Amino acid sequence: MTDIVPIRPFDDAEALAWLRSQPDGRVTASAAELGRQWGWNRMRTGRRLKGWEEAGLIRRNAEAVIVTTSVTPTVTDVTPTVTEALSGVHP
Repeated sequence: MTDIVPIRPFDDAEALAWLRSQPDGRVTASAAELGRQWGWNRMRTGRRLKGWEEAGLIRRNAEAVIVTTSVTPTVTDVTPTVTEALSGVHP
């Protein structure tokens, strides 16, 4: 993983899109490493990863983070949108 500092911090959707853009939707990195990549601190990154895991958007296996659902829902997709999953509000 290359240490590139973003011009501005990623928002949640951009961070999920970044994860999805990785080969096989998988990245091996600590919360601190991901935070540096996204322009976030380790605590914020850890909280977001935990929330995304609880929402079913990612899986974590030791240091590996694996995207489990599409970041951009399709018309036939029955999974909650990123905003709904993060807010805990589902239709």
